Amino acid sequence: MSLRSMISTASMGALTLALASALTPAAQAAAPESSDPIKIALFDWTSVNLNAKILGGILEKLGYTVEYPTADYLSSLTTGLTNGDLDVGLEFWDTTAGEAMKASDATG
Repeated sequence: MSLRSMISTASMGALTLALASALTPAAQAAAPESSDPIKIALFDWTSVNLNAKILGGILEKLGYTVEYPTADYLSSLTTGLTNGDLDVGLEFWDTTAGEAMKASDATG
């Protein structure tokens, strides 16, 4: 297993643990920070859409409103996330979107 794969696996484990702890009764008692919808991008493959729906379901249980706009993979980085049309995009690969990720990260 490569170092990148191990880091990715560890990151997913940490994310899963963090999201699971967010479902505790104490976390559920807090009101959402905003009534604005959280826009989680859907792309044209199954795993990203499954992960988006899992994350969205957790956020909805915490009281947030979630929307699932369909987005183009690279455009979501170059315009969607940078101009606020999207709040979350999952499953970006450095091999296909590395430059777009760097540009998107630079915008904050």
